[in-house]
Amino acid sequence: MNVPAGSMAAAFFLDRPRATDAIRIAYPDGGCGPSNEALLPMKYANAKPLKTPQPALPAGQAASDRPIRTPGADRSDGTAQRIVYVGGPAALAAAAIDAVHGWTAEPARLNGSPVVSPVTLQVKFEPK
Repeated sequence: MNVPAGSMAAAFFLDRPRATDAIRIAYPDGGCGPSNEALLPMKYANAKPLKTPQPALPAGQAASDRPIRTPGADRSDGTAQRIVYVGGPAALAAAAIDAVHGWTAEPARLNGSPVVSPVTLQVKFEPK
């Protein structure tokens, strides 16, 4: 992190803010009038699934009770991006990723504005 001379900074690597997090900025004495501190509240709401149809089992594939796990990011428009396979029956991975690209969600919001947020999705297939 590059910080200009005379400045201070801190970074905290959380994957998303917690519901009650706030940013506190403290200034040196006399830096900002009578108050040396500013508190900026954050209101965070997780993404909520809207359309997540369960895909049909691809032809010729054996049924499995194990879901496919796919981490990625929920974009601020409610669609998924950067979806990758990380677990479950490997033969169903491509079909699971295709299904997730058709899913939509109410995006996560920070102070009322939509934001990108990390997600881990599970895809379960219906036997034909």
